[in-house]
Amino acid sequence: MESVTTRVNLLGNPTNHRRHPVSGLDGVKLATEASPEVNRQASEGGDTTVGTAASKSEKTSIRSSHRIGAWNVRGLLEAGKLTIVEKEMESHDISILGISETHMRGNGHFTTATGNTMYFSGCEDSSLSGVGIILPPHLNKYVLGYNPVSDRILTMKLNTNPCVLNVIQIYAPTAQAQDELIVDFYGKLEEILNSIPSREIKIILGDWNAKVGSTLDDNHIRSTVGKFGLGIRNERGEKLIEFCIERNLSIMNTYFQHHPRRLYTWRSPGDRYRNQIDYIILDGRWRSSVSNVKTFPGAECGSDHNLLVANFSLRLKAPRRQPPKPNSLDPSEQPIFREALEAILKDSPTHIHANADTQWKHLKGHINDALDQIAKKKKPEPKKKCWISDHSWELIQRRKDLKTSGLQNGAKVKYSELSRAIRVSCRLDKNHFVEKNRACEGDTKGWARPSAMRNTTQGGG
Repeated sequence: MESVTTRVNLLGNPTNHRRHPVSGLDGVKLATEASPEVNRQASEGGDTTVGTAASKSEKTSIRSSHRIGAWNVRGLLEAGKLTIVEKEMESHDISILGISETHMRGNGHFTTATGNTMYFSGCEDSSLSGVGIILPPHLNKYVLGYNPVSDRILTMKLNTNPCVLNVIQIYAPTAQAQDELIVDFYGKLEEILNSIPSREIKIILGDWNAKVGSTLDDNHIRSTVGKFGLGIRNERGEKLIEFCIERNLSIMNTYFQHHPRRLYTWRSPGDRYRNQIDYIILDGRWRSSVSNVKTFPGAECGSDHNLLVANFSLRLKAPRRQPPKPNSLDPSEQPIFREALEAILKDSPTHIHANADTQWKHLKGHINDALDQIAKKKKPEPKKKCWISDHSWELIQRRKDLKTSGLQNGAKVKYSELSRAIRVSCRLDKNHFVEKNRACEGDTKGWARPSAMRNTTQGGG
């Protein structure tokens, strides 16, 4: 018995050479000072939590938050209207902005004066309805394709992690529209959703012209609506809820508690009624990716709708790098290059007796020198300037401040006067810009309907 006790004492001694030098399951050995590999150990009766806490804080999240907005702007044909919308988009840090009622004809995409890309889809023969999506320059490279389905539906695919993101911008028919238009609209939308693989993310933005109303008592459909709807439900609202239930979609406006001022999206003429008719709708399985949805009544572009913004967590997936294209000269530059190279070869010494590698090295240097001469003669493209004058921006800011303070009593008349003054001032600014530069490089660059970068394999027609 004594020998056994001696053995246990010997093995419990940290300085005993018979102990394993490294801690591990093999020797069932605890971390002690005798183990040089142990840098940090717990205090008496504690856990080694210091190291794990540091590693968790240094771990990079697999997702990042992006702000996705929806806004009925009531037309973009007025001079300067698109620039005003883009400024609000920038000030609210919005990554993707869906636009309803653009009133733009045709479909396609173009680069705006501020460098953003506008994708649009509208009627061919009238300036009614119309939808669009605006992306900043750093997100444009993630576009896999877009499909202008109709003047009320535009779809776009973005390369994101963990799944591809499908953005669907819509503008539903109004309450006065015929039932056939409503049936046709929902039929096309259902075809698009059926064509998108179930593993991909689907988010629908826009003006639905439907009142979901109060959802406090709708406990049986909590996967479709939250507790914080606004107003009184109408027939179109019932149809929207039924559509979302069938497609397992969630109306994200109703899931976050805010003051009613942050919930309503449209005000009637005279500001007598305030309703919630614009929605951001998402796949039910991705509902936890949205951290907040609310309106920004202070955002101003002369519309009776408020800007609606959702904080959505996803990670953009970098596109594959394409191999660099070899440098090539324009046909008009080839004679200039030939003359420059001949002049350099004429003045340079010959290397007749040198080997082939040396001769090629000298010739390559002369070619690069000729190319450098052409590059120096090229004039850099001038940066696009915003043609809206400081006076117009001052009027825009005054209108925005007036709306923020509240359109009560005489303020409504002042608001209308400022809107008219802004339209006149922006039109004069644009005419002056055209006369000065002989060509308008501002918002009108897109009216020429450039070739569309469409993905014909995308769902929706």
